[in-house]
Amino acid sequence: MTLRPAQPEDLEKTLALRNDPASIPYFKRKRALTPEEYFQEWGSAFENSDPYRRAMMICEPPETIGALLFELAENRREAEVSIYVDQSHHGKGIGQEALRQGCAHAFQQYSLERITAIIHPENESSIKAFEYAGFKQFDKDARFLHYVLRRKR
Repeated sequence: MTLRPAQPEDLEKTLALRNDPASIPYFKRKRALTPEEYFQEWGSAFENSDPYRRAMMICEPPETIGALLFELAENRREAEVSIYVDQSHHGKGIGQEALRQGCAHAFQQYSLERITAIIHPENESSIKAFEYAGFKQFDKDARFLHYVLRRKR
């Protein structure tokens, strides 16, 4: 498994991963996004022109099988991470390793203090992946669990 910076041509693949019917129940917006919605929200991250959004692609050469998306807070001290992995690659530890490597890179590259994640309580594979990567649950609300990974000092 390797990570690489996202390119504009990766946007459609990432939208397809995000809109996988098996994943939609775990999102805040429980529906498929249109290309226009997704491109408006994340297009600049794939062009590397948005100072608050970054994307990395998860690869099992020669395939691109997933994505890590980082949304940096305005204070640039924290970011929220999301991960998409193709269903055919679930259960192989790829998401766990991608989170571990991607978050280590984000801490170094962006000088973050912490990285957070919001996870649906029934998304057991995501919970396992985030916990393996060192995230700890710090809160929950009516719909989601909130996890944090703090920078090691």
